[in-house]
Amino acid sequence: MEILRLLREGPRAVGEIAAEVDVTQQAVSQHLAVLDAAGLVEARKIGTRSVYAVRAEGFAPLEEFVRSFWAPRLEALKEDIENQK
Repeated sequence: MEILRLLREGPRAVGEIAAEVDVTQQAVSQHLAVLDAAGLVEARKIGTRSVYAVRAEGFAPLEEFVRSFWAPRLEALKEDIENQK
């Protein structure tokens, strides 16, 4: 979660991320590989470094899930409130 928070501020290299979190650079690389495989981040090569950034479109399925989860509940709450008037 912390890695995504850092990347939300803008693209960063692995070493820059590792300097901000309490894990090794190797662990950060492994986390980034998982996030990349999930489609949540993307990497681009700048010289010898890989710079990672958030892929906003990768969060679309999560957003859809949250909306589908809350929409019926909010509609039911709205109906309850309107019925109490």
